[in-house]
Amino acid sequence: MGDSHAPIGVMGDHTHNKGKLMFAYRYMRMFMDGNRDGTNNVSASSVLGSYVVTPLQMTTQMHMFSGMYGLNDTLTLMAMLPYVMKSMDHRNRAGVKFTTNASGF
Repeated sequence: MGDSHAPIGVMGDHTHNKGKLMFAYRYMRMFMDGNRDGTNNVSASSVLGSYVVTPLQMTTQMHMFSGMYGLNDTLTLMAMLPYVMKSMDHRNRAGVKFTTNASGF
């Protein structure tokens, strides 16, 4: 018989008995490139026909810190604190490429 936990990507899938603690750390990474309009791919040149700047690609990394505490045998409190780092490459109508970065909690 399996344990009482859902697959690793599902957060907050279980409860804890009164006074029990659980701490967790997860790392996630995502890479995206290109542009879409619904289900259709859209070229950077097409985007630049309507906008001054177009994204080319983006990388996101996230460190997720979480904790759970059994307040009683039927109620568990959960807190999550993500630290996210994003980097996006762009191109403007003049053909100049540049990168923007953002990070924080």
